[in-house]
Amino acid sequence: MGRMTWHEIPSSLRARIEDALGAPVVQTESQASGWSPGSADRVVTTDRRRAFVKALARSRNGDGIDLHRREARVVGAIPPGVRSPGLVAVFDEVHDGDEWVALVLDDVDGHHPGADRDGRDTTAVLDALATLPRATGVLASLPRMTDELGDEFGAWDRMLASGLPSVVPSAVASAAERLADAARGAVALVDGDHLVHADCRADNLLVDR
Repeated sequence: MGRMTWHEIPSSLRARIEDALGAPVVQTESQASGWSPGSADRVVTTDRRRAFVKALARSRNGDGIDLHRREARVVGAIPPGVRSPGLVAVFDEVHDGDEWVALVLDDVDGHHPGADRDGRDTTAVLDALATLPRATGVLASLPRMTDELGDEFGAWDRMLASGLPSVVPSAVASAAERLADAARGAVALVDGDHLVHADCRADNLLVDR
């Protein structure tokens, strides 16, 4: 299932988004990368204001709409000093008989890092990640990496208990006990006191001027 576009969002919700932006949207550019079937559009209004809009309906992806809600909570808690787009508005409403969540964020005029494969974007990415602050105050209430990754790190133990799948190469299977032991220790290693970017891929990053 591919991404929906701006024009597939119910007109009543589009009107709400335009009200938040202060003018009608006259230009849209759908972003094709990523895994969500929801919309991901860079939009421009009649007064040249730019924004990035993500929207999803429960009928299209029930798990995804809950992720949109969590993203809204996380982004809304990020302080201004972090190199992250600001949250303009969130809509969690029923339109055309369906449950919708839409996030409206500041648009970042930039490019995904790494396209030139010459390393020139590496410093910019690392500098941006270095602005992530200690998770105090409202940030302390956000999901912890140990909770997020605990189930993933436990996969080796679960496979060993139930029997390794046949698709696991023999060289990997022979090291499964050591991999499971390393994974158990890794859970503690990701428990820190700073905000972190837990999905740090090139298509989730933009390098501006």
